[in-house]
Amino acid sequence: MGAGNFLDFDIGIAVLSTYDGDKFPGIQIDAYGEKKSGVPPYEQHSPSGFLSRPHDPDTDSNGNPTIGCTVLYALEGGRGHAWVSHDPRVVPILPLLTRGGSVMYGGKLKTPSFIYTNGDTGSQTHYVPYAIVNDVATKAMAININVDVNGDEYISIIHGEGMAITMMAGSKNSIVIKNKSGNAYVEVNDEGVVINGTLTVQGGFNAGGPATATPVALAAPLIAILQQIVKLLGTASTGPAPLTAGAAAIASQLATIAAKNTHGA
Repeated sequence: MGAGNFLDFDIGIAVLSTYDGDKFPGIQIDAYGEKKSGVPPYEQHSPSGFLSRPHDPDTDSNGNPTIGCTVLYALEGGRGHAWVSHDPRVVPILPLLTRGGSVMYGGKLKTPSFIYTNGDTGSQTHYVPYAIVNDVATKAMAININVDVNGDEYISIIHGEGMAITMMAGSKNSIVIKNKSGNAYVEVNDEGVVINGTLTVQGGFNAGGPATATPVALAAPLIAILQQIVKLLGTASTGPAPLTAGAAAIASQLATIAAKNTHGA
């Protein structure tokens, strides 16, 4: 730049964030003179592919800003530029970073959401708190992509109510879908499929595939037919003894036809 045409940098607090008529964000900083400074919003600059908007600052009894998002700003002639930095009210709440780590945060000041990357392994956690009571999150959603341990990598999606989906490498390479309490789940692993809990099938059910599946009798009509046979056999009291014995044997087995549990070979 030529003489006299340079940026004079300083650090301040973002006292106001706004958009101009072209929908570009701007930041008003706490220039010298406090509220009476009358500084117009400066043009906001952000890293490529990322844009943020800071919270308003905390103020004292006179309305003067005391703590808020840090801003690096500079003047180019009569044109102001602002680079939004960190918010010191949020930083102490976030997870501590390892070397090479990073965290992207946003949301409420005292209960921020964040995406955390572990600098040692590259594992990531996407954390979203909610159900806020007295500035404390009582529930949270989370997505974990964990590669910390070679051979035991996993991905988990966890709902704040307790439901979850987990895909885990290891001895069985399993994917598990579970309910809130964990007493009902479906697990698919290298050995097959495990279903725990009451199972209700809406619609048809095919076991064995189209080529090998065989029809299965419905319990209610089958029992009705057998009851008729038992009745007919039972009336043959003057007939051979095997007939009445057969009727009694069939009658004693009717209850097993409608058993709740089905066992496959």
